Amino acid sequence: MALKRIDQVVRWRKTGTNNFGEDQYGAGVVLNLRWDDNTIEATDRHGDPFVAKGVVYSDAVGELLIEDRVIRGDDPLVDISTSYIVKSIKSSRNGAGTRFLFAARLSS
Repeated sequence: MALKRIDQVVRWRKTGTNNFGEDQYGAGVVLNLRWDDNTIEATDRHGDPFVAKGVVYSDAVGELLIEDRVIRGDDPLVDISTSYIVKSIKSSRNGAGTRFLFAARLSS
C-alpha cells in the first residue's frame, strides 16, 4: 500500500435491508487505510451537497463502497451505531498515471 500514514479502520459492508426498511450489514473487517478528520464540502452520488465529517483513503478498488459504514480502530465488535457512512467516493491518478487513490467521504 502506497499510503503514507496508515490507520486501522473497521468497515461494515451493507448487505441489504430488513422487512422494516432498516439497513443490514455484514461482520466488521479491519482494514489498513488512511483516515483524515478534516471536514470538507462534498456531493453525494445524486449530486446533493453535504459536509463530509472526514475522508478515508484507499488505493484498492472496491475496498470501500458507498453505503459502507466505517470507524477508526481495530475492534470489529464495536457498536456500528457510532460509525460513519460512506456517502461518496472520488478517484484520482498519481502524477505518473499508474495508480489510483480512492477518497471515501464520510457522513454521520
